Amino acid sequence: MEASMLSKRAPSSDIRQLLASAYMKKKKISQIDFVEQLRLEPEIEARADITSNEFPLLEQLRREQLSLNKEIYCLKLRKRSFRTIEKNLVAIDAKLETRKTLPSKPSILGVNKDKIIDDQADSEDGD
Repeated sequence: MEASMLSKRAPSSDIRQLLASAYMKKKKISQIDFVEQLRLEPEIEARADITSNEFPLLEQLRREQLSLNKEIYCLKLRKRSFRTIEKNLVAIDAKLETRKTLPSKPSILGVNKDKIIDDQADSEDGD
């Protein structure tokens, strides 16, 4: 921070800007701000300990953060920006719209339409 002040020879009125820029370069965030970004209640969550149910979720969040920073060499994938993918999205959307998905079974329950019993028809005949 001192090097930044000396290189710019900033007057004392610019110290606030300098501190703000140094803070942004570090990209550190307070615990309360972090909790607010996760859409949790800051007054409760910031003081609470992590429960055994929440810990695996935080581990998963951290793994995903780390995986976003690494390239997957075994799959020969590269990070791509939205601009490089955008031209392919139209073709992918068209394929998804035209592709008809047929269920592997006639229905979820496997009911045969020919063997459906109509209770109302039986009750009318029985009366």
